[in-house]
Amino acid sequence: MTTRLQRKRADVLQGGVTALSVAGTLLGLSLTLTTRLHRHLVWPSAVITAATIAGAGYVAVPVHITPEGAIESLAEGDNRSAKHQYTEAISAYTRAIEADPQYAVAYEHRAIAQAVQASPQRDSMVMYFSASTPTALRASIRDMEKARALGSESLSTLVHLGYANESIGRFTEAEPPLRRAITLFPSLPLPWMDLALSLLGQGRQQEAERALDEGIRKLVARPSAVERRELFATMRSAFFEFADRYPGRRQGAETLISRLVREEGRQMMPDAAGSSRGGVTDFALSQKTYALQIKLRYANFAPRTRVAWLVYYRAAPDDDWVQRPDMIRYEMAVKAEGKAVLPVNDTACPTAGEYRAEFYLDGRKVAETRLERTGPPVALGADVVMTRRNDPIGGLSYCAPSSWAVSAPYSGAADLSSADSRTRISLRALPLTQPPATPAARVRLTKKVADRLAEQFAGGRVTERIPVDPDDRTQIVRRFRLTGDLVAGVTVQVGTDNVLRTMTVVGPDGDRSVLTEISESVAIGNVA
Repeated sequence: MTTRLQRKRADVLQGGVTALSVAGTLLGLSLTLTTRLHRHLVWPSAVITAATIAGAGYVAVPVHITPEGAIESLAEGDNRSAKHQYTEAISAYTRAIEADPQYAVAYEHRAIAQAVQASPQRDSMVMYFSASTPTALRASIRDMEKARALGSESLSTLVHLGYANESIGRFTEAEPPLRRAITLFPSLPLPWMDLALSLLGQGRQQEAERALDEGIRKLVARPSAVERRELFATMRSAFFEFADRYPGRRQGAETLISRLVREEGRQMMPDAAGSSRGGVTDFALSQKTYALQIKLRYANFAPRTRVAWLVYYRAAPDDDWVQRPDMIRYEMAVKAEGKAVLPVNDTACPTAGEYRAEFYLDGRKVAETRLERTGPPVALGADVVMTRRNDPIGGLSYCAPSSWAVSAPYSGAADLSSADSRTRISLRALPLTQPPATPAARVRLTKKVADRLAEQFAGGRVTERIPVDPDDRTQIVRRFRLTGDLVAGVTVQVGTDNVLRTMTVVGPDGDRSVLTEISESVAIGNVA
């Protein structure tokens, strides 16, 4: 960029010399002509001379050249951020700023790293996050304001200024940079959706709804499924946290959340029907070792009703609420009444924290409950430390003992092995380019894959677990007894996100309780 600027100034200088020559010629020629013609040549020469002097002033302004060390430090910071090493990234960006205090990009990148470092979503989100600490956000705002003062009007600068100000309650200050982002980047959904939160915070409900609708319209046109899911979840988290922080404005925030649930549900399950009919009772969230489970009874559902199970989480009362993309599930009810059970993807290893579960009929919330967990399950033993591993692009999320070996041959695949190599778990996630068109076709595909995986085992009893509807068998679990003391299991599911996920487990029968709990914690993330 600096070289181009220098060339441009050189061209201006050369053009100015030529223009001065022309001006001198015109002026000399004017002296040989009559007074009437003399006036027509003097004025052009004066204009050319004035323009040339102005151009010379432009050329005389010194070119700012970013030192090589600053560029190298910025590159190191970006590399560290990509590896989620945010402390090291912030240090690298700081060195870049020290080497060049006018390096706008370094301020911008440090601002984002500061906010992400303090976010509970730093290891689970790919593109967006909605939670951080006030201290980190204020430091982030200072850096972004410095970047903007140095001339940066990038999308990240403008939107991050809006988001950070909203997060600390400065809704009026958040609006101008977001409107500027909309002007510069009119096709992107994020500025519109953040603007909705700014307007909501200012009490401008109808404007907030219109801004969110415009953001959703742009969002559903985005080509990346990861981007769509994360942005839907990010905005639900932001509005949910707003409702928790400002109880007097809860109704307005819940209206916007309902819009997000309804529109994502239409994208995920276009064949289902939206319906206001039906009700839910006995809605409960319970703990089963590492797994969570939602149970309910439903009645008076219209045929093919689109439903959504939604879970928010926070580790401590002072933390922001987070609704991760893998903690929402859309389904289609095929019966008018019955019972339903859903295993829920847990978000922490160990599983301490507070959970809020909600149930929606299309865009109407009909039930909610909460659960507080104080620590990890004890059946695994105090010496077993679980670690969450996340592959959001590949569609896998799971907890596994820290002592286990983990191999990820490619995105969407993971192979786990215990320290003694006797217990092994293999996970696979495959996006379906041509997903099953009907529930029956989904059942056939699920059984076909389960039969193929079962070929590696012999004998054993077969069970089937259906999380929601007995008539829509989208998950199959089969267990086998092998030679000696080994047992095995196969789980196959086609999710509403049209991803085929499989899990194969082999381990000693004597450790069945431990194996069951580990496989459950893995399966929850695997089939979410």
